[in-house]
Amino acid sequence: MSSEVPDGWRVQTIGELADVMMGQSPPSTVVNSDGLGLPFIQGNAEFGARYPTPRQFAAECPKIVEAGDILLSVRAPVGEVNIAPRRLCIGRGLAGLRPTDSDHDFLYYALGGLASVFARLSQGSTFDAINGKDLRDISIAVPPLDEQRRIAEVLRSVDEAIATQSDVCVRLRTTADDLADELYAKEIEVGQECLTMYGQACETVQVGIVVKPASYYVNDGGVPALRSTNIKRNQIDFSALVQLSREGHAINRKSELRTGDVVTIRTGEPGKTAVIPDDAPSSLNCIDIIFSRPKPTLRSRFAAFFINSATARKQIAAMQGGLAQQHFNVGEMKRLSIPVPSLQRQDRVVEVLEAAWQAVRVEEAQLHSLKTVKVVLLSDLLSGRVRASTPTVVAAKSVPPAFKRAVFAAEIVHQLHNDNRFGSVKHEKIVHLCELHLGLQAELDRHAYKEAAGPYDPKARRSVERIFQQQKWFGTTKTADGKRVVYVPLEKAGGHAPYFDRYFGGQKSAIQSIIDLLRPLNREQCEIVATLYSVWNDYLIDLRQPTDGEIVSSVLQWHPKKQEISEDRWRAALPWMRQKGLVPKGIGEKTRVSQA
Repeated sequence: MSSEVPDGWRVQTIGELADVMMGQSPPSTVVNSDGLGLPFIQGNAEFGARYPTPRQFAAECPKIVEAGDILLSVRAPVGEVNIAPRRLCIGRGLAGLRPTDSDHDFLYYALGGLASVFARLSQGSTFDAINGKDLRDISIAVPPLDEQRRIAEVLRSVDEAIATQSDVCVRLRTTADDLADELYAKEIEVGQECLTMYGQACETVQVGIVVKPASYYVNDGGVPALRSTNIKRNQIDFSALVQLSREGHAINRKSELRTGDVVTIRTGEPGKTAVIPDDAPSSLNCIDIIFSRPKPTLRSRFAAFFINSATARKQIAAMQGGLAQQHFNVGEMKRLSIPVPSLQRQDRVVEVLEAAWQAVRVEEAQLHSLKTVKVVLLSDLLSGRVRASTPTVVAAKSVPPAFKRAVFAAEIVHQLHNDNRFGSVKHEKIVHLCELHLGLQAELDRHAYKEAAGPYDPKARRSVERIFQQQKWFGTTKTADGKRVVYVPLEKAGGHAPYFDRYFGGQKSAIQSIIDLLRPLNREQCEIVATLYSVWNDYLIDLRQPTDGEIVSSVLQWHPKKQEISEDRWRAALPWMRQKGLVPKGIGEKTRVSQA
């Protein structure tokens, strides 16, 4: 191993880097939940987020860690890492580590990169576990202390991005859930006569094949099959299908799925539902899940969104006696009470909810990408294949937001100033859309108002054009007809580029995508898109997913000038925005009302 260690690094064991304490559960007689004693946490505690929440208390604690100590799960699942939120007692299944010869956060991340080592050492006859000696003897490559800190800083920044993105995903899911509840409550309220039993609205409701023995699962050459692990709310993961042997498949061909079938899991999270899409694998089967085939009077997506709603989940919970982890059966599924309004009303509900969940899927894909980046970085940085660069000796000066804002604006002007459709209004709209859609509020520090040609920040625009002049990048002038303010290159045009790469290089491709998307639009078209985006985003900030009608109605009340554009044009732009992925996320500040 030493031959693979970069120059200046050394190989040390975990026992040399930290004091390691293996947990020991206190006697059951002193463990309680009434708040007496120290918090007590076991190895099967929730480790999903940093700083786990202890579930019990112990009056006598043989093994105690302090706030900030590293916690490591040493029984199945082995290798999960967390931080003690306060002084607490750790039971069997956990180890507490207090760094003595390494940076705290570096050791935290280094432990997180030892999955393969833990897997090799923790194979047990009953359950996976690793003992204290083996844990202390694990060797890792350790860089000098200053590089440890730089590595930790890089990985910490990725963790912060993941946490922020996770919050966005949770917020969008909550918004989508609230919207579904609101829409279905309305359908039930206005159409009591449309309520029917789910079984009566379907051609069939049945359980997919129950496969026994396990030999009916094969690695290749069989029939692809869905299990409950493949089904998420309103979507299906086809990346981990099992292959069902031809013999197993022949037992019950009736469980072969079709496009549009509704699939629902029975245990774990009873009622979690999705729809088989058009691009599903052919001959797809299902194993031990409920699948239903709605009649022509019920849209599959309308049914699935309903079954996933809180309204339906309350019905399911009542059938389960209010207990979690119960078994959801076909009879209960058939007895679900569901509204079945006209197909036109169903389509409207589905359109709104599809848009809400598309926004969720986009952000969850971004979250997945960030997690993948972390895995790659973890491997590269902890092996020394990629080195955390030494920071410059000269302390970096903080960059005023006004200058960053001008640099950002200059990139857009630099690309588009020769286009006869481009001027100050279109420029403002592109900046605004980039700010909201890419989460650049901190960098651009703008405050948009509901002006006639809004969203518009006159103070920020004046600041940008003043810096343009100071830096000799661009000047401004009016067109011959006096209707547009346009930009004229000055002697140092293009001088913004190094700054742009420095401040916005990490999002360069995303920024370019928005510029290219809006490039062919004229000023009024850009105004339509930016205004719709702002109004829609304002609704989401208030935790409401609006209908298209509500968005357009709010736009027309924004300013009398907006009513000069026909309502049909406002409505027609929303499907285009969804198609292009220009769907707001409910981030940033709400559009301000002008005080003038």
